Amino acid sequence: MITRPFRWLAVIGAAVAALAMLGGTASAATIDSACPLGYTCTTTYYSDSTHTTVVGGSWTDCDGQTSTSGTRSPYMTYSRAAC
Repeated sequence: MITRPFRWLAVIGAAVAALAMLGGTASAATIDSACPLGYTCTTTYYSDSTHTTVVGGSWTDCDGQTSTSGTRSPYMTYSRAAC
């Protein structure tokens, strides 16, 4: 039988693991589709948390046309500016 404190740790651990697995792909997809018309948006993907090596990117122009290059990763920066 698992004692109460350890049961909570197991539940919290499972929740954190589930969020970590969804984090990279879900957030990237949300960001790419979130660029409104009349804005230019740039998402840059990096190989790790130091943000020193670029591995890909996504660019959306003022008319909503999107271009992508390379690969996505959970390590990214996002910028948006009015046209």
